[in-house]
Amino acid sequence: LACWAADGPMVGTFHAAAKRQKIIFAIGPILEPVIEKLSERIAVSEAARETLTEHLETDAVVIPNGIYAKRYANGEPQQRWSGNTIGFIGRFEEPRKGLQVLLDALPIIARFAPDVRVLVAGPGDPKEVEESIDPQLRHRFEFLGRISEEEKADFMSSVALYVAPNTGGESFGIILAEALAGGAC
Repeated sequence: LACWAADGPMVGTFHAAAKRQKIIFAIGPILEPVIEKLSERIAVSEAARETLTEHLETDAVVIPNGIYAKRYANGEPQQRWSGNTIGFIGRFEEPRKGLQVLLDALPIIARFAPDVRVLVAGPGDPKEVEESIDPQLRHRFEFLGRISEEEKADFMSSVALYVAPNTGGESFGIILAEALAGGAC
């Protein structure tokens, strides 16, 4: 929840998308008085709106998040990320980001694309993830660590395919809009 007011109506934006959870029941009584004071409620996705109506019995208008599309449209393809590559950006240790889905699919992908490489950018320690990768496929993975916004634009214009196999709990996949703006497939 983010609220703002400039000596006038107070507007709240809601970003969370979650099934009924005990934490919501715990913080609901704290949030309800604040939510009642809001002049307007905005949810960034239908999933966020449904979470709001289900947990806090109020509604919101859906206005999706935006991105600076031009920032990604001017990416320069980089040879190091080009070729038969699959790109992934995110907190790869976080299960809901879905890297495990890509790991599980890689043996099949590698049969049809023997030279495929998977480039993973984002925060986290790759050691544990690397250990879970089939030893015969580990050489196909490259963990890049965090990359800058400029590098992200270059990354999106370089990879052959961008994947975001989120497994749930994402209210709006901003990274998908960024990938599309950057020319990724």
